[in-house]
Amino acid sequence: MSETYGILHIYAQHCEHDEARIVGNREGLIALAAVVARALESAGEVESDHVFCNDGEGYRVSVRKSDVTSDLPKTYKTYYISGEIQYWRERAFEAEAKISRLRREADLTPKEPQ
Repeated sequence: MSETYGILHIYAQHCEHDEARIVGNREGLIALAAVVARALESAGEVESDHVFCNDGEGYRVSVRKSDVTSDLPKTYKTYYISGEIQYWRERAFEAEAKISRLRREADLTPKEPQ
């Protein structure tokens, strides 16, 4: 008899107001529901269980109940990371434009093969 593992994928928001998604097989969703149920009954302790991604890598899913909103994080790292990626993309675009301009000025543009 083969053992069925709890598969659970948690997809965070990419930016404000995007949806967050949780996808898993029955065992993975039951593990998450059990962790949430234990967290609801606890006095703020972190409750967790071991689940797997589809590629077989295991991780712990953790939940903590907090009735104090100041305990909740106010920043979303993915927003800052997305902003930083955009910043560096813009710098790369500016650099490419500058290189093209300098090549034109120096007449160093790549020649078409003949």
